[in-house]
Parts: sequence; C-alpha cells; structure tokens
Amino acid sequence: MMADGTDLAALQCRLREEHVNGAFGALVSGLVWFVVGLALLRADLKTAFAVLFFGGMLIFPLAAVAGRIAGAPKGDDVPNPLEVSAFEGTAVLFAGLFVAYLLIGAAQWLVLPVVGLAIGVRYLTFNSLYGEPAYWLLGLALVAVSIAAALRVIGSPPYPFLIGGIEVVSGALLFARWRAIH
Repeated sequence: MMADGTDLAALQCRLREEHVNGAFGALVSGLVWFVVGLALLRADLKTAFAVLFFGGMLIFPLAAVAGRIAGAPKGDDVPNPLEVSAFEGTAVLFAGLFVAYLLIGAAQWLVLPVVGLAIGVRYLTFNSLYGEPAYWLLGLALVAVSIAAALRVIGSPPYPFLIGGIEVVSGALLFARWRAIH
C-alpha cells in the first residue's frame, strides 16, 4: 500500500499491462543505440550524439505504438501516479545528456558512457514502477558496461552496440514475460 492507501501492486500491474512491461521502450532504445554505433563508425561523435538525442525522443512514442499493435490495452482515464514517477525519472536522462554534451570537446571517450550510465541508473528505478525485478539486472548491466567504457576497458565503436544488444535482448525477454500472461 502507498501512503494514500492506493494498492501499489495494482498500480504496477496497470503500468505493466498498458506499457507491455516496458519491453518496447527497451527494444526501441536498443535499436537507437545500434544506429548510434553506426553513426559513430560512419561519421563522428557529434553525429552519433545527435542520433542519440533525437532518437531518444522517439523512444516513448514508438514504444507506445508498438504496444498498441501488440495488443496492450489503452490506459483508462484514471491517472496512475507511477506514470508521473516515470516521467520524473527522465530528469536523470536530461542530466546525463547535458553532462555528456559538455564533454564532447573535453573528454570524448566519456560522452556515450555518461548517457549509458544515466539510462542504466534510470532502469534501476523501473522495478519500483513495474514491479519487475528484471530491470535491476538491465540497469546493472548498463551501468557496468558504461563504467567499463568510461575506464576505456571497452572501446568506443563496440560500446553502443553492446548497450543496444543488452537492451534489445532485455526488451525481448520482457515482452516474452508479458506475452506469457496474455
């Protein structure tokens, strides 16, 4: 129960239902990271960062469309406070993007790992939103890979593909868990 008497498990269930367990958000984000990797290989870091920034803006709308196609129910008119919490969590992403942008001229090897770290930290909050412990594993995986890239254990070209791969596999598993119930 939440402080106002609302059943947290019921709110989490609604969020899982309406957003397909968050699966398509992870899938679309992973695909954006693949395009970032291609941009890094074919162009430069500034182009890759622009792809990440603008592609990131498409994640929620594309995930919502994919969810409707997959059969997710449309949300009802009753507001879900967890959706507000999810929106508030985007502040972590904006902070990561801002810091990464500042690093473009000073420490280029840190630009993408800073964004990946912010995304990983944000995923760590998704267990509270969705009631899905798999998000802890996803978040920790992104944090670990991002730290390795920041420490230059993982190089720039493979880094975005690793992040993309982790997210796509996680999104597919989250979708499979959602589909098994529906």
